[in-house]
Amino acid sequence: MTTTYLYKLAFDNQSVGESAAMAVVNFGLILAVVLVNLRVARRQEDTP
Repeated sequence: MTTTYLYKLAFDNQSVGESAAMAVVNFGLILAVVLVNLRVARRQEDTP
């Protein structure tokens, strides 16, 4: 959903700079979710 919005910003509205900035923020959010997911999965593996 956010990637579609980024695409529309970049190509429909010609706001490439704003789209690029939002892509960096989007990457950070995805990275945070992945790291939390990995920690939870690792804790579940350690629990007998």
